[in-house]
Amino acid sequence: MIKILFTSLSGFPKEETGGPNKIINAIASGLPESKFNLEFISKHGKYDFNQKGEVSKRKEFDLLRELFFNKSKIYRGLFTSSFYLKRFFQKSIIRITQLLTESDFDILNAHDVRTLFNFNTEKRIILSVHSKGSIVNDMISLYGKREKLKKLFSEFNELEIKTLKKVNQIIFPSDAARKLYFQDLNLNSEDYNTRVIYNGIDIEKINSITPDDSFFKSFPYLVNKKLKILNVANHIQVKNIDKILYVLNKLLNKTKDFIFINVGAGPLTNYLKSLSNELGLRNNVIFLPILKNEEIIKLMKSCDVYISLSERVIFDLVILEALASGMKVIASNDGGNREIIVDRFNGYLVDSNDSEKIASILFEENYDFSESIKNTIERFSIERMIDEYVKVYEGKEN
Repeated sequence: MIKILFTSLSGFPKEETGGPNKIINAIASGLPESKFNLEFISKHGKYDFNQKGEVSKRKEFDLLRELFFNKSKIYRGLFTSSFYLKRFFQKSIIRITQLLTESDFDILNAHDVRTLFNFNTEKRIILSVHSKGSIVNDMISLYGKREKLKKLFSEFNELEIKTLKKVNQIIFPSDAARKLYFQDLNLNSEDYNTRVIYNGIDIEKINSITPDDSFFKSFPYLVNKKLKILNVANHIQVKNIDKILYVLNKLLNKTKDFIFINVGAGPLTNYLKSLSNELGLRNNVIFLPILKNEEIIKLMKSCDVYISLSERVIFDLVILEALASGMKVIASNDGGNREIIVDRFNGYLVDSNDSEKIASILFEENYDFSESIKNTIERFSIERMIDEYVKVYEGKEN
């Protein structure tokens, strides 16, 4: 029996979110119980995967906190202030280090490099990287490049580089993620033991989900519009949702019979709503709050086109989910998108600044990519991802 200890900075493993906790949940759910004993640690405490009921209240709390963060400017301002962030990270890392010191494990699979900053062990450490480049660049995209956080960012940059020296292996979700990471840190990837394991989707589960009458009653605009366009992304700058709105403004010149739905939230929500009104899209754009994964799949199966114009893309699971749901996908020609989409073979890769061309693809292009999409998603199944992690844990990857 191999004892695996997963870590991330906060929260608990769950499917309803993105990022490391979703991947940890997927890996843990698929590992054979006869071979592995699994535990998880974050600043919120320890979670034993054999006693799953104990995490339910924590999930409810996380959802409530997320709601306040996305809806309340005062709440968001308080909890992203320089004073709060410094204390948050200091206390989080101390708490995680304490829990790690008290834990028994054979392999530590960290899914956030910050959880390793103050911890040393002779046991095997695997780091799975989910950040868009270095962890500091990820933090800057969330909190801004503030003068009051400059010292914290500098310290974290040094700690990240130092931490990599005590890691036995680094796993990335794409080649693009690996290149961006070492580029940000100004390090040579060949000096480290790295490998790529693509994140996977549960194809069988996606195939089992079907939108029913009650779903369409909740979303009546899905029935009334000819062209239905979907995007699932939080309202932060790197997601470039504003660029999508400019594309839709161009689309208005070709047709008004469309609806664009964004599922997400974040600090740019008010700006994006205001921009959509300024661009004459009041009757064509709907912003929905964060939904459960099953509801998102139902939306995907009810819409025609999935569009993502994100930058600094490492690997976007939602694009795979859209392909598996039968959607036509338009994605920025950036990073990890190029490892999923082959232009005009299983989707479209576009220049995110060419709004006129993207609008034309939305309106005119109607290729059938179904056969090539089927072959694509089979390469990125959750089963394949888990098999690759099993090889890593058992030392059989070569």
